[in-house]
Amino acid sequence: MPRSETAQAHIQVLGVSCAYGAHPVLAGVTLQVRRGEFAGIVGPNGSGKTTLLRAIARVLAPTAGSVLVDGRDVARLGARALAREIGAVAQDTAVPFDFTVEEIVQMGRLPHLGPLQAEGPRDRQAVERALALTRTDALRDRPVTGLSGGERQRVLLARALAQEPRILLLDEPTAHLDVGHQVEVMDLIWRLNRTAGVTVLAVLHDLNLAAQYCDRLFLLSGGRLLAAGTPAEVLTETWIRTAYGAHTVIVRHPRTGCPQVLPLAGDAVRVVG
Repeated sequence: MPRSETAQAHIQVLGVSCAYGAHPVLAGVTLQVRRGEFAGIVGPNGSGKTTLLRAIARVLAPTAGSVLVDGRDVARLGARALAREIGAVAQDTAVPFDFTVEEIVQMGRLPHLGPLQAEGPRDRQAVERALALTRTDALRDRPVTGLSGGERQRVLLARALAQEPRILLLDEPTAHLDVGHQVEVMDLIWRLNRTAGVTVLAVLHDLNLAAQYCDRLFLLSGGRLLAAGTPAEVLTETWIRTAYGAHTVIVRHPRTGCPQVLPLAGDAVRVVG
């Protein structure tokens, strides 16, 4: 007998509303992310995508509703317990100090160490595994401030992986990267999801990347959940027009069959034909 949707859920967002001061950002959002799923959050600027991630990670307290991880309210988890469950990589990858790559990744072990406790064999193994998985081991002695954007993104992923979390929250992991580094980072996240069983929830700006890598998408608009489902169910001309106010044509990728979003140009652009 198949498990129920609730039994499969790794993350449950239940009627969550959030605000910054008097400005409401999310209004009664409810969704579930299944265990081992690669899920994406998409939507126009200002729709509440990053705020939703911040609420799940308990960086921002909801004004209403709750967030559950494995059925446990994150508001009741201690900081160390939460960090062992969730690894997060923010959109801003800047690191202001000249830490080496290895030092940055070692910081991921802090949730597993007591006050003044030195790293043990398991901690060193976790760091080495994270460096190897992200192919940053060759960079270990380099200062992180001297890395390219793609390299720095992989290092911050390595730090999150060194926590040995069961959930990864990623806020626009391909922001400011060229197409080659975008694919490199998304391939890495996909492999971690598929081989290590890490549940991934990522805010993605590029709808076509989201379509190719995500199992399901959540479309936000105006602080509300507008649509949820497979990329083919969410990335439709109607939903995109409703959320973004943009006219598009949806085609199938010639190799993968995934939906691809083509914007329709305005009247000022000449149509060749």
